[in-house]
Amino acid sequence: MSYRGTFAYNKRDGEGTMMYADGQKYTGAWAEGARCGQGRMEYLNGDVYEGEWSHDVRHGQGTLYIADGDVYQGDWCEDQKHGQGTHFYVKHLKRYDGVWQLGVAKCGMYGALDHGDGQQCAVPLPSLELNEPLQVLSDRAQELLHGAPDK
Repeated sequence: MSYRGTFAYNKRDGEGTMMYADGQKYTGAWAEGARCGQGRMEYLNGDVYEGEWSHDVRHGQGTLYIADGDVYQGDWCEDQKHGQGTHFYVKHLKRYDGVWQLGVAKCGMYGALDHGDGQQCAVPLPSLELNEPLQVLSDRAQELLHGAPDK
């Protein structure tokens, strides 16, 4: 590992670049030895994240450029997609705009990308299907009648 940047009280603090032993690289803001504020992380697998950090994890607004060409732009919380965001599935010419919770898409719109001229790409969307619709409805009815079970 090597670090080039500012220190305060023997900890990385301010602006700096860290080269990790495994080949990863972070350039950006530090506070009390942790990535904090705006920064750019280049991961070993080819992914690149540019955005906000807090206590050494992605937290706030940021963009993840995934090595396979996909891109996620939006909110992060404790290193996971969380809040409003858009994931562009470039190879499949699709995008999801909506709400994420702990890395899982929860509610939003999934559709085809356009060519930039308002014309959608000629790629059919997959049909959506609920695996056990009667069980889901029955469980929800029970929750409404008796309250949600403790987890």
